[in-house]
Amino acid sequence: AVLVMANLDASAVAPEDRVRFYKLKVQSVFERVKKLQSKVDSDALADHSDSTLNVLLEHIDKLSHSFSKAHESLEELDFTEMSSNLRTDFDDLIMVMQSTLMSEVQSRTAQ
Repeated sequence: AVLVMANLDASAVAPEDRVRFYKLKVQSVFERVKKLQSKVDSDALADHSDSTLNVLLEHIDKLSHSFSKAHESLEELDFTEMSSNLRTDFDDLIMVMQSTLMSEVQSRTAQ
């Protein structure tokens, strides 16, 4: 009975509220990734241990999945979000950060 109530409550949320929630969610994840960018700056990489680099890569991957899941839900509710620059900006930032970290990890492994 509790499970049924939870489903009813979730489905009773107005679509506008869900759209607002997902917009806030994707923006929040994007801001978190932008804050992480300073840790991935090439000048800052030398200060990080190998394990820190790997943890950063894993964390960026988790944030990427979180963003994608929320943005896909947002797109289902608001079709105009499919042409949003936010996804492109997010993907560009993630790719640069991942490639920078992977290059650093590989260069350390090669030494």
